[in-house]
Amino acid sequence: MHILILNPIFYTSETAHIQKQDSIKDTLMYNNALAFKKLGHSVTLIAAEEYRPLVEETYEFEILYFPSIIKKIFLPNLLPLPKGLYTFLKENREKYDFIITSESFSFYSLYSSILASKKTIIWQEIDKHQKKFFNLPSIFWHHIV
Repeated sequence: MHILILNPIFYTSETAHIQKQDSIKDTLMYNNALAFKKLGHSVTLIAAEEYRPLVEETYEFEILYFPSIIKKIFLPNLLPLPKGLYTFLKENREKYDFIITSESFSFYSLYSSILASKKTIIWQEIDKHQKKFFNLPSIFWHHIV
């Protein structure tokens, strides 16, 4: 099978500043993708550019990074808005048998649900990430309300 995994945020950043890591090989989604690969599936993993590791690594499957846009409103550590992902999914959705996306409330999941609803599996991680939305300063909410 051809599996696309959409996971914009590899690790939860405690602040708006995303601490860059040397590697992503210890993240949950990297290891999930690796497990699918070891079972014989073709895997592509997509993440937000802000989570690209500092050290260039070699992977057993394809990883694509999409840059976040409008970062003052759609904070990359909370709700990254990917430039070009909608078009990528629209043009490539037929290549994949399944699209696994994390986080119910993300543009990645929204785009996949719109463009490939019958192939999309959304799974929700722990609620630590979602609780961060309630800690945003009130000025943030004035921008989106």
